[in-house]
Amino acid sequence: MHIAFITTEFITEKSFDGGLSNYLYRTCLSLQALGHKTSVIVSTDKNETITKDGITVVRVKPARSWWFWLINVFTLFRLNPALLQIQRSASVRKALLKYHKLTAIDIVQYSSTMSIAILQPSKIPSVVRISSYQRFIDEQSGTPVNFRLKQKLYLNDLMLKRSQNLFGPSKIIGEFISKSFQKKVALIESPFTMSTIELQDSVVNQILDNTSGSPYLLYFGSLSKLKG
Repeated sequence: MHIAFITTEFITEKSFDGGLSNYLYRTCLSLQALGHKTSVIVSTDKNETITKDGITVVRVKPARSWWFWLINVFTLFRLNPALLQIQRSASVRKALLKYHKLTAIDIVQYSSTMSIAILQPSKIPSVVRISSYQRFIDEQSGTPVNFRLKQKLYLNDLMLKRSQNLFGPSKIIGEFISKSFQKKVALIESPFTMSTIELQDSVVNQILDNTSGSPYLLYFGSLSKLKG
């Protein structure tokens, strides 16, 4: 199969090398090891096609169309946040359809970030991976819900409603979205491979010494309200 991933970040980009980009990189390598072809279409600052460890990476710079500026002027730029996300989605949609003509794609996996899948074409089978849910993040962070934020939340919900298929690694978020939008959300854990195995138990030994047998929790990653 030829599996394409559409995302707002990937390890090839200077400004993004976090959880989502590394997850996509590991997934592509795992799929390639199983004999599949993988491609990544990423919204970024330049139009070009490169190769990273056998993965075709189509870098797409969002184009500022005439309608983008026209609507912004007539609305006094009040709809700029939503228009930026729509423009980004339109650009990767165009790149996807062009790439699909060159080499047929069997299925597309979109990331849920920045509503990148809001304009996904129906002619190519697709699935959206729910990395997080913006309303949860804002509520936990205490972010005031102003007009600009409401635009992003509306587009994100509309994207989930319009998606052909949904899945995610979080049971809590998956069940909430399934009930909220009456859409089935499959639970699929993210792949993880150990390139090197090295035992480093100094941290846990220090915890055990300080807690004198009390319960403790080991956590991998950074502690923040965004997680989960």
